[in-house]
Amino acid sequence: MAETSMTIRTDHDLIDKVAALATAMDRSRHWIIEEARRQAVEAQAWQGESVYCSASAWPESFA
Repeated sequence: MAETSMTIRTDHDLIDKVAALATAMDRSRHWIIEEARRQAVEAQAWQGESVYCSASAWPESFA
């Protein structure tokens, strides 16, 4: 899968938490953010599929 860059804005408290978690887990900040983003997208897709499936409004690409 090809990768691309994404820029986000966030508060310093979240950045500090990500950095602390990365240090504690011996992972990079990139890995922590990527894993959190992936889990969030999967959860939203699952919720959307169950809610919108009956309305046939949920795109097949999210399933």
